[in-house]
Amino acid sequence: TTPLTVAGNLLPSTASIGVAIYPDDGADREELICHADLAMYQSKHDLTRRISFYEPSLERATLERFTLAQDLGRALELDQFTLHYQVQKCVATGKVIGYEALLHWNHPLQGAISPTVFIPVAEETGHIVPIGEWVLNEACRQGRIWQDRLPRPPVVAVNLSALQFKRGNVLE
Repeated sequence: TTPLTVAGNLLPSTASIGVAIYPDDGADREELICHADLAMYQSKHDLTRRISFYEPSLERATLERFTLAQDLGRALELDQFTLHYQVQKCVATGKVIGYEALLHWNHPLQGAISPTVFIPVAEETGHIVPIGEWVLNEACRQGRIWQDRLPRPPVVAVNLSALQFKRGNVLE
Protein backbone atom coordinates (compact mmCIF):
# COMPACT_ATOMS: atom_id res chain seq x y z
CA THR A 1 0.00 0.00 0.00
CA THR A 2 3.02 2.30 -0.12
CA PRO A 3 2.40 5.02 -2.70
CA LEU A 4 4.62 5.03 -5.78
CA THR A 5 6.33 8.16 -7.01
CA VAL A 6 5.86 8.66 -10.75
CA ALA A 7 7.03 11.86 -12.43
CA GLY A 8 7.03 13.60 -9.06
CA ASN A 9 3.47 12.52 -8.22
CA LEU A 10 2.50 10.17 -5.41
CA LEU A 11 0.23 7.43 -6.71
CA PRO A 12 -1.55 5.11 -4.28
CA SER A 13 -1.15 1.39 -4.85
CA THR A 14 -3.34 -1.46 -3.70
CA ALA A 15 -3.50 -5.18 -4.27
CA SER A 16 -6.62 -7.09 -5.25
CA ILE A 17 -6.34 -10.85 -4.90
CA GLY A 18 -8.72 -13.51 -6.17
CA VAL A 19 -8.48 -17.06 -4.85
CA ALA A 20 -9.82 -20.27 -6.36
CA ILE A 21 -9.04 -23.61 -4.69
CA TYR A 22 -8.62 -26.96 -6.42
CA PRO A 23 -10.71 -29.14 -6.77
CA ASP A 24 -13.78 -27.38 -5.34
CA ASP A 25 -13.50 -24.26 -7.51
CA GLY A 26 -12.23 -25.84 -10.70
CA ALA A 27 -11.15 -29.13 -12.21
CA ASP A 28 -8.29 -27.75 -14.31
CA ARG A 29 -5.90 -24.83 -14.53
CA GLU A 30 -8.03 -22.80 -16.98
CA GLU A 31 -11.16 -23.07 -14.84
CA LEU A 32 -9.22 -22.19 -11.68
CA ILE A 33 -7.65 -19.14 -13.33
CA CYS A 34 -11.04 -18.00 -14.65
CA HIS A 35 -12.63 -18.36 -11.20
CA ALA A 36 -9.71 -16.67 -9.45
CA ASP A 37 -10.05 -13.82 -11.93
CA LEU A 38 -13.76 -13.44 -11.08
CA ALA A 39 -12.86 -13.36 -7.39
CA MET A 40 -10.15 -10.76 -8.04
CA TYR A 41 -12.65 -8.47 -9.78
CA GLN A 42 -14.97 -8.90 -6.82
CA SER A 43 -12.09 -7.75 -4.62
CA LYS A 44 -11.53 -4.70 -6.87
CA HIS A 45 -15.21 -3.71 -6.72
CA ASP A 46 -15.50 -4.18 -2.97
CA LEU A 47 -12.97 -1.65 -1.71
CA THR A 48 -13.13 -3.05 1.82
CA ARG A 49 -11.85 -6.48 0.70
CA ARG A 50 -8.40 -6.99 -0.76
CA ILE A 51 -8.75 -10.79 -0.95
CA SER A 52 -11.84 -12.50 -2.31
CA PHE A 53 -12.50 -16.20 -2.63
CA TYR A 54 -14.38 -17.64 -5.58
CA GLU A 55 -18.07 -18.34 -5.04
CA PRO A 56 -20.45 -19.69 -7.69
CA SER A 57 -22.60 -16.57 -7.20
CA LEU A 58 -19.79 -14.53 -8.79
CA GLU A 59 -20.49 -16.17 -12.15
CA ARG A 60 -24.18 -15.34 -11.85
CA ALA A 61 -23.36 -11.72 -10.92
CA THR A 62 -20.91 -11.45 -13.82
CA LEU A 63 -23.48 -12.83 -16.26
CA GLU A 64 -26.11 -10.40 -14.93
CA ARG A 65 -23.68 -7.49 -15.31
CA PHE A 66 -22.79 -8.60 -18.84
CA THR A 67 -26.48 -8.85 -19.77
CA LEU A 68 -27.14 -5.45 -18.21
CA ALA A 69 -24.28 -3.96 -20.26
CA GLN A 70 -25.72 -5.42 -23.47
CA ASP A 71 -29.21 -4.14 -22.67
CA LEU A 72 -27.77 -0.75 -21.77
CA GLY A 73 -26.17 -0.55 -25.21
CA ARG A 74 -29.62 -0.87 -26.81
CA ALA A 75 -31.62 1.20 -24.31
CA LEU A 76 -31.06 4.49 -26.14
CA GLU A 77 -32.25 3.27 -29.53
CA LEU A 78 -35.24 1.57 -27.89
CA ASP A 79 -36.18 4.83 -26.11
CA GLN A 80 -36.08 3.33 -22.62
CA PHE A 81 -34.61 6.37 -20.84
CA THR A 82 -36.50 9.28 -19.35
CA LEU A 83 -35.40 12.35 -17.46
CA HIS A 84 -37.05 13.39 -14.23
CA TYR A 85 -36.42 16.85 -12.83
CA GLN A 86 -35.72 17.14 -9.13
CA VAL A 87 -36.38 20.51 -7.52
CA GLN A 88 -33.38 22.38 -6.14
CA LYS A 89 -34.15 24.94 -3.43
CA CYS A 90 -32.17 27.69 -1.76
CA VAL A 91 -31.52 26.59 1.81
CA ALA A 92 -31.85 30.11 3.21
CA THR A 93 -35.09 31.12 1.46
CA GLY A 94 -36.71 27.85 0.47
CA LYS A 95 -37.30 29.23 -3.03
CA VAL A 96 -36.90 27.01 -6.07
CA ILE A 97 -33.64 27.91 -7.80
CA GLY A 98 -33.57 25.20 -10.43
CA TYR A 99 -33.95 21.58 -11.31
CA GLU A 100 -31.55 18.68 -11.54
CA ALA A 101 -32.04 16.32 -14.47
CA LEU A 102 -32.04 12.73 -13.22
CA LEU A 103 -31.81 9.79 -15.60
CA HIS A 104 -34.24 6.90 -15.22
CA TRP A 105 -34.13 3.60 -17.11
CA ASN A 106 -37.29 1.61 -17.57
CA HIS A 107 -36.07 -1.84 -18.64
CA PRO A 108 -38.74 -3.79 -20.57
CA LEU A 109 -38.27 -6.93 -18.45
CA GLN A 110 -36.78 -5.71 -15.17
CA GLY A 111 -38.76 -2.50 -14.84
CA ALA A 112 -37.11 0.53 -13.26
CA ILE A 113 -33.37 0.03 -12.78
CA SER A 114 -31.65 2.30 -10.29
CA PRO A 115 -29.01 4.69 -11.63
CA THR A 116 -26.72 3.39 -8.86
CA VAL A 117 -26.83 0.05 -10.69
CA PHE A 118 -26.61 1.06 -14.34
CA ILE A 119 -24.45 4.22 -14.28
CA PRO A 120 -21.29 2.37 -13.09
CA VAL A 121 -21.84 -0.24 -15.84
CA ALA A 122 -22.35 2.53 -18.40
CA GLU A 123 -19.09 4.16 -17.32
CA GLU A 124 -17.15 0.88 -17.41
CA THR A 125 -18.42 0.00 -20.89
CA GLY A 126 -18.22 3.50 -22.41
CA HIS A 127 -21.99 3.61 -22.95
CA ILE A 128 -22.01 6.67 -20.68
CA VAL A 129 -20.81 8.88 -23.55
CA PRO A 130 -23.81 8.44 -25.88
CA ILE A 131 -26.18 8.21 -22.90
CA GLY A 132 -24.69 11.41 -21.48
CA GLU A 133 -25.09 13.14 -24.84
CA TRP A 134 -28.76 12.13 -24.89
CA VAL A 135 -29.23 13.41 -21.31
CA LEU A 136 -27.58 16.73 -22.10
CA ASN A 137 -29.57 17.20 -25.33
CA GLU A 138 -32.85 16.25 -23.66
CA ALA A 139 -32.21 18.56 -20.67
CA CYS A 140 -31.35 21.41 -23.06
CA ARG A 141 -34.51 20.71 -25.08
CA GLN A 142 -36.63 20.86 -21.91
CA GLY A 143 -34.76 23.96 -20.72
CA ARG A 144 -35.56 25.65 -24.02
CA ILE A 145 -39.26 24.85 -23.61
CA TRP A 146 -39.22 26.43 -20.15
CA GLN A 147 -37.27 29.40 -21.50
CA ASP A 148 -39.89 30.01 -24.20
CA ARG A 149 -42.88 29.60 -21.86
CA LEU A 150 -41.84 31.00 -18.48
CA PRO A 151 -40.99 34.59 -17.54
CA ARG A 152 -38.12 33.34 -15.35
CA PRO A 153 -36.95 29.97 -16.65
CA PRO A 154 -35.24 27.74 -14.09
CA VAL A 155 -31.63 26.67 -14.16
CA VAL A 156 -31.25 23.02 -15.17
CA ALA A 157 -28.36 21.06 -13.67
CA VAL A 158 -27.00 17.99 -15.45
CA ASN A 159 -24.51 15.51 -14.03
CA LEU A 160 -21.71 14.64 -16.44
CA SER A 161 -19.26 11.78 -16.35
CA ALA A 162 -15.53 12.43 -16.56
CA LEU A 163 -15.58 10.08 -19.58
CA GLN A 164 -17.83 12.52 -21.39
CA PHE A 165 -15.13 15.17 -21.08
CA LYS A 166 -12.40 12.77 -22.17
CA ARG A 167 -14.19 11.00 -25.03
CA GLY A 168 -17.12 13.17 -25.95
CA ASN A 169 -17.55 16.66 -27.30
CA VAL A 170 -19.46 18.27 -24.45
CA LEU A 171 -19.33 21.82 -25.78
CA GLU A 172 -20.98 20.92 -29.08
